[in-house]
Amino acid sequence: RGGLQEAFSLFVKTQTPPADVYSLYDTLCPVPGTELSVAGLPADKRRDYHLHLLQYLSKSGIRTEELNTIEFKLVALTDPDKILDLVKEKRSMDMKSVVTFLKTQGFLYMLGVYYSSCGFVSEAVEQWRELEEMEPGSRDAQYPGLSCIVQLLLDTNIQAVITSNVEWLISRDPDQTLHLPYSALIP
Repeated sequence: RGGLQEAFSLFVKTQTPPADVYSLYDTLCPVPGTELSVAGLPADKRRDYHLHLLQYLSKSGIRTEELNTIEFKLVALTDPDKILDLVKEKRSMDMKSVVTFLKTQGFLYMLGVYYSSCGFVSEAVEQWRELEEMEPGSRDAQYPGLSCIVQLLLDTNIQAVITSNVEWLISRDPDQTLHLPYSALIP
C-alpha cells in the first residue's frame, strides 16, 4: 500500500527479472492461480500498477515474445489509443494470448486490426462484420465503421475474401462498394 514507487525502485535496484515482476499481476500472469490480484483495486490504482509495470518493462530493455505480449496488454489497459502503434511495429507476440486478451477486454476492432496485421484477412473481416452487426451503442468505440472493411478488401489480393464479402457489403451500404474494383463485384 502506497509503496508502489518504492517496490519498483527495489525491483530496479535488485535487477529483478521482468518475468518475476509481471507474474505478480492477475491480468498478465501466464500461470493462473499463482498471481496477486489487482482486480479488486479501484480503477485508478490498477492503472497505476499497470503504468509502473509498463515503465519497468520498458527500462529493462529486454525484448522477448512473452514480454512483447505483456507490454501490448499493458498498453491496451492504460492507453488503448496506442495499441495500433504496437500492432504496426509487428513485434513477435503470443497470438493466442493476444487474441484472448483482446476479446475478453472488448477491444474487438483492434482484434480485427491484429488479425489483419498477422495476415489473417478473412478473420479480420469476420471480426469487423460481427461488430457491424452489433447495436451501435454496444460496438467497440474504436470501430470506424464499414470503411475499414472496404479498405482491407481494397488492400488484399485474396479474391475469395473479396467475393465472399461483396454481397454482404452491398446489403449494408451499396455506396461503400463503389470503392471496390469492378472485378470484385463480378462473381
